[in-house]
Amino acid sequence: MENNFLLNDELLWDYADGLLDPVQRQQVAAYLEQNKAWKVKLDAIVLEQQRFGNLPLEKPNAGFADRVMAAWTLEQRVQKAIPAAPDWILRLIPVVFAVLILMPLLGLLGGGVQQNIPLSNLPFELPAFSIDAFHNFGASPVLFYGVLFVLVFLTLRIFEQFLQLRLQHGKR
Repeated sequence: MENNFLLNDELLWDYADGLLDPVQRQQVAAYLEQNKAWKVKLDAIVLEQQRFGNLPLEKPNAGFADRVMAAWTLEQRVQKAIPAAPDWILRLIPVVFAVLILMPLLGLLGGGVQQNIPLSNLPFELPAFSIDAFHNFGASPVLFYGVLFVLVFLTLRIFEQFLQLRLQHGKR
C-alpha cells in the first residue's frame, strides 16, 4: 500500500499548534522522520512560536474598544450616506455600447443607399477647400468607430465627474 501523504506549510503550522487529529498528527510525524528539510522548518516554526510567547503583553489604553467601535460606527454611517449612482446612468451605459456595436451593422445594411444631391442646384456657391486630409478618416470604419467610441467614453467620464462634484457639493 502506497503512502500518498504530502505535507504542506498549513499542515505543518497546525501540527506545531497541536490542532491536528491523531491520525493526521501521526502522518505528519512519520513524514517528518523521513524528510529532514521539513523537520528544519518545524524547528523554525517552534522557535518562532517561543519567541512570540516570550513577548510581553500590552494592555490597550482605557477606552480603546469604545474609540474603535465609535470610529467603525461613524464609518458605517458615512458609507450608507453616499448615494449610489442613479439607475438611469447604469442603464445608459449598456445602451450606449449597444448603439456603438449596432452602428457598423446598420451602416453595412444601409450602405448601398446613397443620395446624390447635385451641387449645381444649390442657391449659393460652396467655398472651395480640400477634404483630402479627412478622406481616410471616413473611409476606415475601424478608425471612425474607434474615434466615436473614444468620444462617447470621454463624454461619459466627464458626466461622471460632473455627478461626483455635484454630490460632493450637495454634502456640504
